[in-house]
Amino acid sequence: MKIKIALSMLVILFVIALSLGATMAWFTAESSIEENIFTAGTLMIEAGESWEDDYEVENWNPGDCEEKEVTVEVTGSKSAYIRMQFDDGWYEEIDGSWVSWTHSNDVDPIKIRVVDEDNNEVFHEFPTDDWVEDGGWYYYVGGDMEGYLASGATITVISQVCLDGPTADNEFQGKQYRLGFIFEAIQTSNYAAYYEWGVDIYGEPPAE
Repeated sequence: MKIKIALSMLVILFVIALSLGATMAWFTAESSIEENIFTAGTLMIEAGESWEDDYEVENWNPGDCEEKEVTVEVTGSKSAYIRMQFDDGWYEEIDGSWVSWTHSNDVDPIKIRVVDEDNNEVFHEFPTDDWVEDGGWYYYVGGDMEGYLASGATITVISQVCLDGPTADNEFQGKQYRLGFIFEAIQTSNYAAYYEWGVDIYGEPPAE
């Protein structure tokens, strides 16, 4: 009998404990931050060219100028600083093959020119004031935005290639001039040109 009474008391206590647990309240709180999204910009450029005639000029004469427009456009979402290097040289034909050739003139007879943006009939010899030469590279510093090109902007790099009459003597007969271009772009923020290109043309970081 005593055992039954003890078991009954335990059951009662257990039921009371469950009922108390079911009704007990606690202070709680929670907070959350929605997912943040960081999308990197794109830094892209595209060089273009157009010729008045074919891509290869035959029977070039001293004094001739060929219309050749070279442009570069910022096609990415980021603004960019631009630098350019000529990939050019003279060649001569030996036994059916074209090999590198060096002339003896003190002045190279090649004249590269760019049309005046305000007057399509006026040409200036490259580099104009819009470019600064440093270590074999030409850095664009023109325009209205401290040298950088905004997304979608296009500049004309050159407009003509000329063989100068007074400096192209007989040693240039039969020789071949080849002209290519190398363009590089870099972001305009965080002094990237200073750190990556090693130039202070576009500014340098403040002293620590």
